[in-house]
Amino acid sequence: MTLHVLDDGPKTGSEVMISIQNHREQINEILKLQELDYVMDDNDEIKDSFKPSPGSIYPLLKKLIEESLVIKREDGKYELTVFGQQTIFRISGNLKHSINEPVERGEMAIETALNEIDSYISFLENIKTEKFVSKLNRIDVFIERLKKLRES
Repeated sequence: MTLHVLDDGPKTGSEVMISIQNHREQINEILKLQELDYVMDDNDEIKDSFKPSPGSIYPLLKKLIEESLVIKREDGKYELTVFGQQTIFRISGNLKHSINEPVERGEMAIETALNEIDSYISFLENIKTEKFVSKLNRIDVFIERLKKLRES
């Protein structure tokens, strides 16, 4: 998320936190507009106003600098390096889009998503079935969605 908001241009650490909060609120609005809340139950709601803390953002920005993904400019703003720009494109494709335009996803983003799904399935396989039996309806919804995706 931090790389994503810096892809829009240089920001101070405080501006990064606010941008992440604003982005999260936009995602919530999109989910509400698309009526995707049927996949969430009351305990899984995304918080409407999530803002990362300075204690999480500044150490992350320091780590991103160490990994040559971000630089800190003389004016105190953080900016993506060329390597950072290439990395965000490899992960997500072209992220600059309007809500009504489809996002062009890179091959890496698809592979990342599939790896995440595989990891979560492995996690669930290691949990006793009775612990998530109340969530079987949600699992069925996911199965149907994956079947539709496969058929398309």
